[in-house]
Amino acid sequence: MNQMNQPNTIGTYCWRICTLVFFATTINYLDRQVLSLLKPYLEAAGLFGDNPAHYESVYANIVISFQVAYASGMLLVGGIIDKFGTKTRYTLSLFGWSLAAIGNAFAKGPFGFGVAFQIPGEV
Repeated sequence: MNQMNQPNTIGTYCWRICTLVFFATTINYLDRQVLSLLKPYLEAAGLFGDNPAHYESVYANIVISFQVAYASGMLLVGGIIDKFGTKTRYTLSLFGWSLAAIGNAFAKGPFGFGVAFQIPGEV
């Protein structure tokens, strides 16, 4: 079969990968912003403690937990992708990210958010 009759499978495959990366990145950025939108509701529910003077520091600790988990995941991701392959690792990273998001739904305070963020969802 000559090249004129073969479909452009490489171009199609590249666009599929770009689409998956786009949606994963979009979900990632949305997850980052949801916590700031939920802050007033979390305060009202008492998840930040009893003392309103400490609300900002508690919220800062939650945000820092997210940032540390994100940064540590990014440091590890290159070696893991090289070892296991792109397809397998991408699937596992989306699964881990989903576990971290589910864990946030069950958080009852700052410690719970910190634990949920440490689930390997960033890798």
